Amino acid sequence: MNGILKTDVEAGGYGEKWKNESGSGSESFTANDVIEAYESGTKDGEKRLLERITSLIHKKTVLAMEICEQIWLYLEEHGFEPISLHLKRNDIAAYSALCVVREEKYLSEEFGEVYEFVFSLVDKVNTNEYHLGIHFLPFSESYNKEMVLADGFVYSYNAA
Repeated sequence: MNGILKTDVEAGGYGEKWKNESGSGSESFTANDVIEAYESGTKDGEKRLLERITSLIHKKTVLAMEICEQIWLYLEEHGFEPISLHLKRNDIAAYSALCVVREEKYLSEEFGEVYEFVFSLVDKVNTNEYHLGIHFLPFSESYNKEMVLADGFVYSYNAA
């Protein structure tokens, strides 16, 4: 057998009224033709999928960063003196943020206002397809930024 007859696929299996007018003189596709077409299609599909996933991750990461910046600004404007802010990606569209604040501010009764603000902010963006979790850590002598990085919080906000 020489391969798949071109007449078998000219119409794509959709009927006899269509014909292939590509002008190719060959009567059949070789096995190599079929393999090449499959590999080419697979590579193109993988490339397009990777581009879409990369774009989605970028958009979701930027969204998480924008929300974290809003939290930072809120903390500054209300005198809670944030020390650092870190972000990690847990999944394609799931993120965790860690905000380090002064211990005395964290332990104050007024800090409840921060949680109210944060909950209202993340409630607007969290869906079945996207999640941002916000965590606070009081700054103390034992705070170690290297451990925060080791936990996967590789994005750090630079407010300066």
